Amino acid sequence: MRRKASYGGGSGVADDEIKFGDACIAAPFTSKHSNSIKCVLIIIRQGIATLVTTIQTYKILAISSMIQAYSLAEMNLTNLKYSEKQSLVLGILASINFYFFSNAKPLRKISEVRAPHTIFNPWFALSFFGQIIIFLSVNYYALNHIGLAYVLEEDKSISADKEFKASFINTVIMLFSAISQSVVFIVNHGG
Repeated sequence: MRRKASYGGGSGVADDEIKFGDACIAAPFTSKHSNSIKCVLIIIRQGIATLVTTIQTYKILAISSMIQAYSLAEMNLTNLKYSEKQSLVLGILASINFYFFSNAKPLRKISEVRAPHTIFNPWFALSFFGQIIIFLSVNYYALNHIGLAYVLEEDKSISADKEFKASFINTVIMLFSAISQSVVFIVNHGG
């Protein structure tokens, strides 16, 4: 796609053709650095860092969503819910994790291992499903062997419609969600 641009406001000024992307090509060579090759390496490093960060973000969001969905389903089965304070704590923790995640810097040296160019990669799928299986099995163990046995013996009149009252199982699920959310960020953040 080409666009005609005129320089100057009067008539008689010659029109130049500008192609989209010209600024991207010229940008490294109009940099403050004296070495134009160094500018190209900086752009390549930043591009690779952006690609890897995007793929890591997809994986983190997908795994965190699965863990939260499972936790909420477990709470729904036992007629529980999060309190407002617990939801606030989980939201603040997610914000803190994403803040540190967004401050990732590109590496100084370009890696010899090529970055994956898509999320439809066997290693991505293996990592994704492996982590989900690990987190869900630990959550299942924590709830069914620790939490539910204690709660069901303690109080059989739990209801989600009543006013919120903190319980042992509610706290177990909330703490597991908070810990697993942080672990997901630590494990999947490469930098």
